Amino acid sequence: MEKQHLNLFARVLCLVAFVLVGTLAMYAQSEPPQVYKDLKCAVQPSFPNEYGTVVDYVKSKIVYPERADMYAMEGKVIMQFVVEKDGSIGEITPVRTNLTEKTDKKKNKKFASLSAYKQQKTKELIQADFEREAARIIGEMPKWNPGKDYVGEEKVLENIRVKYTLPVDFKMKE
Repeated sequence: MEKQHLNLFARVLCLVAFVLVGTLAMYAQSEPPQVYKDLKCAVQPSFPNEYGTVVDYVKSKIVYPERADMYAMEGKVIMQFVVEKDGSIGEITPVRTNLTEKTDKKKNKKFASLSAYKQQKTKELIQADFEREAARIIGEMPKWNPGKDYVGEEKVLENIRVKYTLPVDFKMKE
């Protein structure tokens, strides 16, 4: 009798494993949702008007990184993100970051006193600070008006996922 129970248990266990593997394989083969480039859709995603322009919103939310201020560094971070079908923001990534030294003799002297190695490491840290701050601001944005395009055989205008590129400028206060 015990042998029959063990045999039945082994069969049930195999059946459960088979169902799990099949389910996982089905999900692994599904295609990720298409993301359109911002210039390839009928209606571009737009920042909600009640917050002003997206540039004004970003400027109002920037917390200037302390390290960048200490060494008189400014910069521009080109960020990309996806405006989802519901207007939420996702997949935030920096594309490129450019740093420039502000002409502040006192702070520049401090930076110039560092070894070449420490200057390079400091620039890398400041770049990371700018990218982190830009990602924080974009991640906290209110929902956008989603992009729309003609989808399907009937060519119905529907909300779509759109990749958007936004430059974020870091300028020191005068």
